[in-house]
Amino acid sequence: MLSSTFRSSAKVLRPLRTSRDLSYGFIGLGRMGLPMALNLQKKLPGVDADSKVNVFDMNKAALEQIAKEKDPKGAKLEVLNSAVDVANQSDVIFTMLPEPVHVRGVYTDLVNNLGSKTSKIFVDCSTIDTQTSIECGKLVTAKDASAAFVDAPVSGGVVGAEKGTLTFMVGCNKDKKQVYNQVEELLKLMGGRIVNCGTQGQGLAAKLANNYLLAVTNVATAEAFHLAEKLGCDLKLFSDIVNSSSGRSWSSEVNNPVPGVNPATPSSREYVGGFGINLMRKDLGLAIDVAKQSGSSMLVADKTYEVYQSIEKGENYQGKDMSVIYKFLQDQDK
Repeated sequence: MLSSTFRSSAKVLRPLRTSRDLSYGFIGLGRMGLPMALNLQKKLPGVDADSKVNVFDMNKAALEQIAKEKDPKGAKLEVLNSAVDVANQSDVIFTMLPEPVHVRGVYTDLVNNLGSKTSKIFVDCSTIDTQTSIECGKLVTAKDASAAFVDAPVSGGVVGAEKGTLTFMVGCNKDKKQVYNQVEELLKLMGGRIVNCGTQGQGLAAKLANNYLLAVTNVATAEAFHLAEKLGCDLKLFSDIVNSSSGRSWSSEVNNPVPGVNPATPSSREYVGGFGINLMRKDLGLAIDVAKQSGSSMLVADKTYEVYQSIEKGENYQGKDMSVIYKFLQDQDK
């Protein structure tokens, strides 16, 4: 049964259809997108009993994986042949793509190939620069003034995506309050906290500032644990101290860089999975770009970027979780 908020907002968006036959789309099934789409598919019947999820990714392996891992009690899942097919066959479309160039390319393609005006809602969860997001929003509404574009980047990493505990930072224009209500209801199926950051683009502004902090603390955490190791500290004990004192951070507690300290972290499985060091470098670069555009002074940004750029080139660290910086420091001292 739909909640009253979701039901009423759906009626506004789809005046000629009941809210119980809406279709949902998800484009981009990477490390984050795949578990997000799986949570959406699994939990949708709780708010829309007759729902369907259409999915697409360029990676055929990802399509095979989601078809294999879908919840048999969840919404109907259909793998389609293109992003355009997903958009044309869905009412609410989520996108989770790697970089600004991919987002711009996909939305340009979607807008150029959309069918009749259908008041679709596009929710982009990608981490990109604010300018690209705003441009994509204008593309969508220029095609159909009744359509909506919302930016909803996430925080919480792969673990949060898998557990459905992500924080969504949402940017939605004030004249789209009913759209926000509907999107919020859906995001709750994939996240634990939904934050209304203001107008379209403000979700990304908050996300980029947050990711800048993450990039810096990730390096500092690796350095601190490496220093403690060199000084002879028991690292499990040191972890307990850090996580109950002023040095505590997501990087020290949830994504600890030391193998064995937290069995659930990528570091305990040879840094496989998690948030790739290349993605952290990319997000840091976006934060630096918007800082320059806004005239914001940054003291350690460029040096931190150099660290990620250098480590990413190393054969032993490519494709690894960002906490692999700790291993890099160990290797440097051998």
